[in-house]
Amino acid sequence: MAVTKEVLEKMLKAMDKDGDGQCSKAEFKGPYLAQFGQMDDKEYDIVWKKIDTDSSGDVSVTELAAYFGFKFTADGKLEPAKDDMDDDDILAMLAMADNMSVLEAKPAPAARDKKLSTDEKQIPVKMITKAGKFDELERELLEEAMLDTAPFNKVTKIIDAMVAKKLTVRICDENQKLAVHHLARHGDSAKNIIRRLLEEGGESKKDINYQDSAGKTPLHYATEYKSVELMKMLLDRGSSPLKTTKEEWTVLHSAVQTAAEAVVETLLLHEKVQPKKKDLMDATDNQGRNALHVASFRCDESVIRLLLDHGADPKKADKTGNKAATLAGKGGRRKSRELLDAFG
Repeated sequence: MAVTKEVLEKMLKAMDKDGDGQCSKAEFKGPYLAQFGQMDDKEYDIVWKKIDTDSSGDVSVTELAAYFGFKFTADGKLEPAKDDMDDDDILAMLAMADNMSVLEAKPAPAARDKKLSTDEKQIPVKMITKAGKFDELERELLEEAMLDTAPFNKVTKIIDAMVAKKLTVRICDENQKLAVHHLARHGDSAKNIIRRLLEEGGESKKDINYQDSAGKTPLHYATEYKSVELMKMLLDRGSSPLKTTKEEWTVLHSAVQTAAEAVVETLLLHEKVQPKKKDLMDATDNQGRNALHVASFRCDESVIRLLLDHGADPKKADKTGNKAATLAGKGGRRKSRELLDAFG
């Protein structure tokens, strides 16, 4: 697929959500981050200044072309701005366009019928809904676990009462989040009460790997909230680091997204992770990106070096052909790019 003015115009039109004929900074942000990875507002501001060169607050076709290394000729045709243009820029622009469905549709790959083993299958839990019938204690357990400042003593008393009444603690909300998912947001301080929930016998012992509607396990949440002691406890008890979210993120993807070296190191050094470390390093999301790709855009060089030391391959490219070094350059992480170039 060639890069054309028509493709660029279709991209801007697709991003113009309010229909005012302009693509603003806010409108451009979602598609850009979907292609190049998450970043904070400060990092995005740096990128936007490179795109919006006339500081108008909107991106034009000319500015979009220039950002990806193209220029318009006098007769309105599009051509590379330099003779030695990086192919990665072309692939990245086309991939961004493809993600926005402005390119011609490609035939869908044949579906693979993957049968899950008994251990992989999730055993259904009781969902608490507004219209459903349930015990008051079941409702209280979820409500207290959802609070931003969950009262652990009260949750413990609820669990005691449920056990006494022989009620299951295997209940979830409408997003398929169990109490352990909600409590994992509270970090290391919730470690003991999560252990208690997981120890209440029956199928709840398997809930350590239960995935909510986003595909996240309690370990994903513990990782996102940088709770290293909780991560260790969950891994000790059998939490799988290879379970993936709907975006196909493993917990290693989540770990590098935090940009916290201690979180990444906790995961990679855990004895239960060692036999699965190569699989973790090789695992890619639905953009074809492994943890090193995400880290190259998100983390400083210390995390990049940690991943490389543990076997990450800097030569692997994502679905758009971007290697980690290219993504580091796009994210303005010069030291990370230099390190990756040296390894690659």
